[in-house]
Amino acid sequence: MSSKYEIRTCQNPECDLRYPLLTDHPFGDRCPRCMGPTVSILTRVLNPESVSEKGQPPIQLEVFLDNIRSAWNVGAIFRTADGFGVRNIYLCGFTPT
Repeated sequence: MSSKYEIRTCQNPECDLRYPLLTDHPFGDRCPRCMGPTVSILTRVLNPESVSEKGQPPIQLEVFLDNIRSAWNVGAIFRTADGFGVRNIYLCGFTPT
């Protein structure tokens, strides 16, 4: 069971990937794309009351869109997210609104 999660960013300027990471994830401190070094830009503690008896958090989906440059793809993600019951969609980077 993970007690915290992080948003990490790759320090390799050619990669610059941002990704979420739970505690004890196999990638650890390495970028999953280029295996370069990363730095944590956000850390949050998971709420222990929101964890079920099996140690899994309840399904509350949220979507984080970073640098999705095509408005057509963003629209498709919005429609798909609506079908899956996603609570929030966060747009950042060069993602069209």
